[in-house]
Amino acid sequence: MARGEIGLASIDLKNPTLILSQFSDTQIYVKTITKLLLLKPVEIIMPNTACENGNMTKLMKLVTDEFQGISVSTVQRKYFNETSGIEYVKQLCVPEFNSVEMEVATKYYCLAAAAALMKYVQFMQNAIYAPGSLRIIFTGSENTTLIDAASAKKLELLQNLRDPRSDHTLYGIINYTKTSGGARLLRANILQPPCDIETITMRQDVVAELTEKEDVFYNMQAILGRFLDIDHLLSQCIQIPKQETMKTAENKLTNIIYLKHTIEMIGAFRNALGDCENSLFKAYYKSLEDPRFTLIQSKICSVIDEQAKYQKGGLNMRTQSVVTELLSDIRDNIGCLYKLSETVAVVDMLQSFAHACTLSNYVRPEFTDTLAIKQGRHPILEKISVEAPVPNDVYASEDSNFIIITGPNMSGKSTYIRQIVLLQVLAQIGCFVPAVYASFRITDHIFTRIGSDDDMQTNSSTFMLEMREINYITQNASSRSLIITDELGRGTSAEEGVGICHAICEHLLKQKSFTFFTTHFLELTNLESLYPNVENFCFEVYHTYTSDGDQKKIVYTHVLTKGKTQEKHYGLQLAELSTMPSSVVENAKKIANQIIQEKQQREEMQVELKQQRADFKLATRLIQAARNSRLDEDGLRIYLSSLKQQYFQEIGKISNPSNLSLPDE
Repeated sequence: MARGEIGLASIDLKNPTLILSQFSDTQIYVKTITKLLLLKPVEIIMPNTACENGNMTKLMKLVTDEFQGISVSTVQRKYFNETSGIEYVKQLCVPEFNSVEMEVATKYYCLAAAAALMKYVQFMQNAIYAPGSLRIIFTGSENTTLIDAASAKKLELLQNLRDPRSDHTLYGIINYTKTSGGARLLRANILQPPCDIETITMRQDVVAELTEKEDVFYNMQAILGRFLDIDHLLSQCIQIPKQETMKTAENKLTNIIYLKHTIEMIGAFRNALGDCENSLFKAYYKSLEDPRFTLIQSKICSVIDEQAKYQKGGLNMRTQSVVTELLSDIRDNIGCLYKLSETVAVVDMLQSFAHACTLSNYVRPEFTDTLAIKQGRHPILEKISVEAPVPNDVYASEDSNFIIITGPNMSGKSTYIRQIVLLQVLAQIGCFVPAVYASFRITDHIFTRIGSDDDMQTNSSTFMLEMREINYITQNASSRSLIITDELGRGTSAEEGVGICHAICEHLLKQKSFTFFTTHFLELTNLESLYPNVENFCFEVYHTYTSDGDQKKIVYTHVLTKGKTQEKHYGLQLAELSTMPSSVVENAKKIANQIIQEKQQREEMQVELKQQRADFKLATRLIQAARNSRLDEDGLRIYLSSLKQQYFQEIGKISNPSNLSLPDE
């Protein structure tokens, strides 16, 4: 890394893909942390210069803080060598993917990272890859939507905040995948949704067809369920053991049997694809005609007994050298198996979308320059709630891109803005969404500022965390971004909170990004009268009363309506509904009313004092002019006129100049 440029290389020993990345990052390394979250590492390797003399660099500290429990190792800086990196790429890359050489030729930082990684894997993990056997890809962030790690966590995209083992997440409610590769691809897409409209539309066509053709859908599910983890299998096939042992020999035989089973599945899989009309499945159908599949199958059958399935007891092996030679022949043609792995993963992910759509009555979204959702439903709540969640509309466009949402606690503000982002992610990964109608604008970056507590690790208060997060948004948001902020300013006093929120709102609303801003500061709703692109919405509540007129309870409708909330003191109202003792609540009401009255009295006194001060100054100046003035009549008239203007300026909004008069000049 240098001058904000980050180079990254990663490999999963169970998945034979070397992923290279290089990108510019901010001073707080948001993209780097997000990329690491996507990769889900078990070990992170950095140059020893990142921790010189016991002093961590900023990136090193961020990585160790964010990924606690994950081993972070350092190796000598000399192993981060871009020349060695490009040699590894040329030597190990499968011919089908050798275009990556052109992509990374000038990406020196990711090549340096690749060199250190492959050296580390070779000597520390005892993993040696056969020449020309590794899939190597370069990934940028140009065609994906960036969701930072903090947002992914707070939105519960992958992990439930209350119970990490729960599947009450966006991933959990649409994961009906049958293969490990499909599940991995789904996870990656949720964290980095594509923003290429052609890719999204192609996926939608598949989902639409699978939901319409029930027989094809169930047949596809059955076939996918019989596939093994192809990536893991390929990883075993291309690694060369440092030393041949009985165990390595047995592993070779087992892998060949599994590979034989996988290739035998291709015929049924291809026929299932042929039953579909969409362009993506047609392309996959054609790619599975690759003659190398037949070649590999015939080579395996010439060495292994045709009846061998999963048990070595059915084998009729000739010699171990023949098996080694067979694996070498398979590696020469392994490119087609990588294509098969990709095809199975994508098809599995899309059938998972189709499954989710049929279970919950989802609709195919459109993509325009407007965000418009009719009766949208929260996808996670819909799955886990006993009662159906209340549907709500969403609208944002270029001329109405800043939405301020008010309402009492528990009325649904936070749930609503989270719902907007979850539906945006679903739409962009190619899935249908829970709504009657939906139109989305492709977004390049999703920003969230959702309530947070103090961070003891970084010695940051709630307010400091708020300011750090909102600063990141203001510096990086573009005209194509989607922003949600929830109760900004709660970490400081009400006066400061209003001022800060007002300034930030004015900054954000001038951009073309779509912003949804929930707040308790009703003063912010005045922005609607100042800016034509600001809209006020609120969540309705109503009150029920006993026969004697006393309020009985608050009823939350969770319905979004135009305008600002009319509710006041809803914190006290909420306290009444809780198990808090009634005596405490009544005392709180008295204290609150007393504070309000005192505040009003202070304001009235301040008005009166300001008026008296202005009157006193005016009177003093008039007396001084009468006593000491040597001005002629015209000069005196001008001086008195200036005193009059000063007087009006001092009293400002307190007095109405039209009702004031001075003695005739």
